[in-house]
Amino acid sequence: MRPVDILDLADLGGVDVQMRDARPPFSKADAEAIKTPTLFIGGANTKGTLPLVLRALAENVKGSRTEMIPGTTHPMFEQAPQKFSEIVLAFLAEA
Repeated sequence: MRPVDILDLADLGGVDVQMRDARPPFSKADAEAIKTPTLFIGGANTKGTLPLVLRALAENVKGSRTEMIPGTTHPMFEQAPQKFSEIVLAFLAEA
């Protein structure tokens, strides 16, 4: 049996949406194929598998950056718009 990575497990979280949209699950190979500078940003208090998926994607996208905004959940851009904007603008300035 082959080892299971978090992106394989993460696929399960979005499988209903992906099936409804008739699209295949996002794989580790898909993440590794991303060559564009990528910012993964999330709320530090987000529940469920989303933070795991975010970190797993970042581990597999070469040169990516991950930022978690303290005290926020999934809609971190509404809960901390100033901090969200600062992070995005700093990332864009580096690119």
